[in-house]
Amino acid sequence: MDTITTTIITAITSGVSQSIFEGIKKVIAKKLGGKNKVSETIEELEKEPNSSELQKKLEKNIISAKLNEDEEIKSLLAQIPATEFNINAEKIGIVANTFNNKGVINL
Repeated sequence: MDTITTTIITAITSGVSQSIFEGIKKVIAKKLGGKNKVSETIEELEKEPNSSELQKKLEKNIISAKLNEDEEIKSLLAQIPATEFNINAEKIGIVANTFNNKGVINL
């Protein structure tokens, strides 16, 4: 899974500060237009955060929109404090001993 998708899914499942996450969603909507597949999938995933089908759909939509290559999005996501990711990575199917906000997973 790409770094952007992993970080967004982790943000959703870990309960990252709503103000931080809402800002990220606004930037995505601004870049892709108000109604777009990435934003719609994020909304769906917020309702069903453990859905592997929606997680895969989000990854596909992020890659299709080339957000995984977008430096502004990467920079915004990197600004989420590591303490915001206070989760058990196994919740989203990642078996790791540490996860940081740059999408690096130490196994």
